[in-house]
Amino acid sequence: MPSEYEDERELDDYNSEDCDCDAYWKLQCRVHTTRREAQRKARPFSIPKGVSTYRAIELCRRVQRGLLWYIPIPNADLRKFIDDRGLQTVHNYNAIATTKTASIIPKNELVQILEKADDEATFERFTELPPELRSRVYELHFQSFEEPLYAPSQPPITKVSKLLRTESTPLFYQNVSVRLWTNPNLQVSHWTKDLPVSQAFVSNTSEEHIPMLRRFCLSCSRPELGNYDIDLVRGIVSCKTSNQCFAAVQRWAHIKSIMEKRLGETAKDIAARSGLRKMLMSDLKLFLDAEGAAVREWEAMSG
Repeated sequence: MPSEYEDERELDDYNSEDCDCDAYWKLQCRVHTTRREAQRKARPFSIPKGVSTYRAIELCRRVQRGLLWYIPIPNADLRKFIDDRGLQTVHNYNAIATTKTASIIPKNELVQILEKADDEATFERFTELPPELRSRVYELHFQSFEEPLYAPSQPPITKVSKLLRTESTPLFYQNVSVRLWTNPNLQVSHWTKDLPVSQAFVSNTSEEHIPMLRRFCLSCSRPELGNYDIDLVRGIVSCKTSNQCFAAVQRWAHIKSIMEKRLGETAKDIAARSGLRKMLMSDLKLFLDAEGAAVREWEAMSG
C-alpha cells in the first residue's frame, strides 16, 4: 500500500539496515535455518520425517504465522475445508465432490491447495472494523514478538498509513519490553557492541514516544552489575544478577547496591505520577546514567 506520508523520513524514528533492531518482527525461520532448528521452532507441532529442509522451513514459518497445521487432518476434512472456502483442485470437481472420492486424492495435493489459499488470502476491510477490534489486533501482533526487543525500530505495521500509525504506535511501545544498555561514560573493559544501538534508540526516538514505554530491560556495561527488569506501571525493579559471581567483590557489591537504589527511586517516582504518559526523556536518561552515577557516588564515598 502506498504511503500517505510526503516525507518518508517521518515514517520511523530511525532505521538501521541489516541490524537486529529491525529484524525482530521478521519470521525466525530463514533460508539458512537447519532442519533441526526448524523443528525446534515449529513446536509443539512435529515436522514429518523425510521432508526437505526447504519444506521444513516452510512449515515452521506457517507455525510462526499462526496458520492451521493441515498434515494430521483426514483427507475428508481437508476436502470439506476446500469446499467451504470455494477452492478447486486440479482434478474434475464433480468427480471428487463426495467424501468417498475425496479419499483417493493425494493428501499432499489437498494440503498444497489449502496452504496456497492461506498464502494468497487478503483482508481489505481492516479499516472498517471497530477501532476497539483493530486495537486488539495490534496488541496480539506486538505480543507475539520475542522479548526483550533490542532497541527496536518501529515495526512495518506503523508505516502503512496515517490511520494505522496513529492507532498502532502507542500500543507498540505499551506492549513490548525494550532492552537498553547503560552508558557508564567510563573506560571499562566490558563494553558491549550493542551500546551504540541503544544510544541510537534513545537519540532518535521522539520524546512523544518515550512516555509510552511501560517496561524495559536495562543491561549494564559490566557483568558484575547484572541486568534489571523495570516495570514503570508498578514502580518495580527486579535485578537479574550475572551467573558470574563478580558481585561478591566488595567494590562492585557496593556499586550495585547504589545503582539498585537509584533505579528503584526513579521507577517509583514515575509510577506515582498521574495519567498514562509518565516517563519523560529526562527520566530515561537517568536510568541509562545509573551505572555511571553509582560508580561516581561510590568513588566520592571512598575518597
